Amino acid sequence: MLHVVATPIGNLADLSPHAIDALRGAAAIACEDTRRTWQLLTHFEIPRPAEMFSYRQGVCITQYRNQPAADVFRQRLDGLGVKSYLHYPIEGYPYAIDHIVSDEGMGKNDY
Repeated sequence: MLHVVATPIGNLADLSPHAIDALRGAAAIACEDTRRTWQLLTHFEIPRPAEMFSYRQGVCITQYRNQPAADVFRQRLDGLGVKSYLHYPIEGYPYAIDHIVSDEGMGKNDY
């Protein structure tokens, strides 16, 4: 489930109990600034989720192999106006340098 949580600007006491519960139960958090979000989580003793990333300049979906869940996630990001990029696995990475820097390697990635 996707929750969009508005966070307070300046006064942490303005964060609602519902928002705190949503953050506490989140498997992943996309935020503008991970440093500020970490301060918020620490203040409310919320453990850092397995995934926390900044969407300020977009989100890169790595190791993309046409997974349906990744496609749904990308559609959600697009719906929120967040730019997303796909990064496909590169055969031979990290050792096949000639292939990695070719059009078939990094050249096929959006990011």
